Amino acid sequence: MKESAILTKTNAIRLGGLLLISYIALLIWLVHLGQIHLRKSLFEQSRLTFEKQAAIIHYLLDEQQDEVRELTKNPIVNGFFSNRAMGMSMEYGLRASLEMIHSEFVRRQRRKRILQRSIFSV
Repeated sequence: MKESAILTKTNAIRLGGLLLISYIALLIWLVHLGQIHLRKSLFEQSRLTFEKQAAIIHYLLDEQQDEVRELTKNPIVNGFFSNRAMGMSMEYGLRASLEMIHSEFVRRQRRKRILQRSIFSV
């Protein structure tokens, strides 16, 4: 009878140890899954941040490209380059055209703003 009681205590200790090992293995496995999920979340967050920054840069470049297109159609700028191509000197007319271009740039600088800050500087 004593032997069966010892075997029962030994079996109980073995079963307890097996349950403890199983519980620890389950915890380790859950922590591993959490780490995998965290890595995926961090990667997705960095990807979204990168895409957001790329979209902002794309927007700003598009705005600047539109601004340059507008300037190429501006008669003041076209007049300056036409006069310069015809050989007009700074003393006889190009200076006045250049002053008009400067005032046009200042006007555009004041008009184009993002978050109450000027985009361009003259």
